[in-house]
Amino acid sequence: MPMLLAVLGCADNPHTITLEVYSWWDDTAERTAFEAVAQMHHDTHSNVEVVNLRNSSVDARRELSLRLLAEAPPATFQANVGTDLLRWALVDTVNDPAKDVRERYDETKSLITDLTDLYNRELAGRLTEPVDSMLRLAEGSAPYAVPINVHRLNYLYYNKKRVDEKYGDPDDLLSIDTLCPESPGQAPLEINISVALDDEWTLILFVFENLLPALIEREIQKDPDFDDEFYTHLFRGLEPADGGRLPGGESVLVKKALECAQYLSQRFTNFPRWTEAVRDVGRPETTTTFTVMGDWANALLEQELSEGSVVAKPFPGTGGVYVYTSDTFPLPIGAEYPSEALELLRTFANGDAQREFSRLKGSIPARSDIHFDSPLGWNTTEEFESPSVKKLLATSGYFPVYYPLDELGGDLGRMLSEGAGEARVNDALRRFTDAEKVLGRWQRRLLEGAARTTTTTPMP
Repeated sequence: MPMLLAVLGCADNPHTITLEVYSWWDDTAERTAFEAVAQMHHDTHSNVEVVNLRNSSVDARRELSLRLLAEAPPATFQANVGTDLLRWALVDTVNDPAKDVRERYDETKSLITDLTDLYNRELAGRLTEPVDSMLRLAEGSAPYAVPINVHRLNYLYYNKKRVDEKYGDPDDLLSIDTLCPESPGQAPLEINISVALDDEWTLILFVFENLLPALIEREIQKDPDFDDEFYTHLFRGLEPADGGRLPGGESVLVKKALECAQYLSQRFTNFPRWTEAVRDVGRPETTTTFTVMGDWANALLEQELSEGSVVAKPFPGTGGVYVYTSDTFPLPIGAEYPSEALELLRTFANGDAQREFSRLKGSIPARSDIHFDSPLGWNTTEEFESPSVKKLLATSGYFPVYYPLDELGGDLGRMLSEGAGEARVNDALRRFTDAEKVLGRWQRRLLEGAARTTTTTPMP
């Protein structure tokens, strides 16, 4: 029982309020960014202490689910924009969607609060459109969270000394045609890529949020009539207009991305965690050529990026593409201190808080009315808002809770392990193809749920 009380939290005295926040920001740089915003809130709300119940992304989501479903929610929690957030606005109360994705679900409820009032006061007209839309079940419906930042997922970080000494021009090495040759029999490159195979979400990032967009862009350059919305159609469970299908219905282009990842895996150097894989590219004695990671790696490599020993660039072939996500925070229904939690969300929406958070974490603010250049001079608000830049939502914005994500991650891990062959590629491809109809069902549920959700819980 004492452990349960510690988890659920209690105030030290009647005049002190503790607000618990669930997040997966457990690395030093991530904690620093969050704590800076928590301190800003404490400076104006001296009787409120904000506690970051940080854990790995998998464990944080699992523990959060237990608490929300047990009606013992924290004050707020971290969720990626899109499905990772909106699944809490469409919680099934009768049926298991995994049993029959064609079935209609008429009984759902929301476990998070409609934040229209806060949005209108603090954020209306101040958010870039892709982020704004992904806070809602459908166009015109209520926003359900406060976004604090925007991350770009399609970045490559390379060790300048190793590339200069061995290859000279990095553009020759770091091109999609070199990394993913059209000829499958080509010998593997003399490079080393740092990865963390046990952090399976990084494999999904590598394959589906970096390699696949690059291959799509290559197809568009070769064929101007190729479906420019291929990525979006694919992850909405729709039939892409191009890309071809194998006899079993699998996408040819997805298979190319999987085959390229397996080809590159011959040069993988595996690390226990993604943070170690990122930091390794900056070590003076490293044998790593590059790593692939979202721009949150900026905070881990700040010194190396500033001095130029590590160089960051959009993943080869995706210079005009911005694969994005946003860290958002909703107000759970039934939170112990709803008024105080709402004030914390107002702090998250504050321009100064967003600027400081992104300065420390390596992202950009979610608010478009803040001029922000990263300390390293790239990844700016203007770049994200540019009409010439194609914005693609990260996969976390598409995968519903019942999507077989763990199974797909496991298939990718086996596919990329030493000695794996074509059979492992086919296993991963089949897993993805079989689950595509689940993606389509989720998109339909968003529209159906928006139509049914006519009453909401008012803010305190």
